[in-house]
Amino acid sequence: MKLDLVRFFQACNPSKALVVSKPEDRQYYIDFSKVRGAKIIEELGRTITRLSPEEPTCQLFTGHIGCGKSTELLRLKGELEQQGFHVIKQRRNELTLAITPDEWELLREVAQEKSLRGHERYELLLRSMFVFEYRDEDGSWFDINPILAEAKEFLILAPLHL
Repeated sequence: MKLDLVRFFQACNPSKALVVSKPEDRQYYIDFSKVRGAKIIEELGRTITRLSPEEPTCQLFTGHIGCGKSTELLRLKGELEQQGFHVIKQRRNELTLAITPDEWELLREVAQEKSLRGHERYELLLRSMFVFEYRDEDGSWFDINPILAEAKEFLILAPLHL
């Protein structure tokens, strides 16, 4: 197959994910798992399909802009759907559009204090998955959804020491 240099250049755009299930994107996909040091997507898939197939899971996958997060997660989504799993895909911009300016202020408070004040609006943040409750052997605490932590709307509120 002849390489289309314009399409290759477009495939390298860090703000656009490749959809590996599409043949026109698949030809530009490169598996960087050897460079990353692990097959993270396969590990996430194994956690979901083998270790917790009957329970919903929330998996966190992070990285620098343009490192292939969305491409890899779309690949995992396709693999899971082929196995009959239902995948909830939510991008940061979809979440941020649903948050009011007042709620951003509440999110900042939750990030600083790691607690909810029992206020009805805090409960809404929790139900909307803008805030998560975490638990370990030392107890429980609250924090904002990790997807929102890097959102510009959150970062411009005030410098935080999280």
